[in-house]
Amino acid sequence: MSMDFIGKMQHVTMVKDWKWNGPEVVRNSPPDDVLRQIKPDSNGIIHSEYTVVVLHRDSKGSILKSESFTAKDVVPASLLKSLKESSKEPLEKRRN
Repeated sequence: MSMDFIGKMQHVTMVKDWKWNGPEVVRNSPPDDVLRQIKPDSNGIIHSEYTVVVLHRDSKGSILKSESFTAKDVVPASLLKSLKESSKEPLEKRRN
């Protein structure tokens, strides 16, 4: 990334009244407990699908156009296992 791009991004995040004028993007992924039920491939990777919905709104927030598509995702099974184990630890222990 160029420094010019990074500088612009920093500026945009600091402006109080800046508003996103692009589409709203919603990703609907299966929950972790559903992903854990999928058998990993020989490399320990879980393959799943998720849905993406792109909403184009007018200035009043009404939906002008909606697009939807399915995409594929890959997640290491070891990551899901570590997330499950860390969620069982008391919050105080995770902070240390």
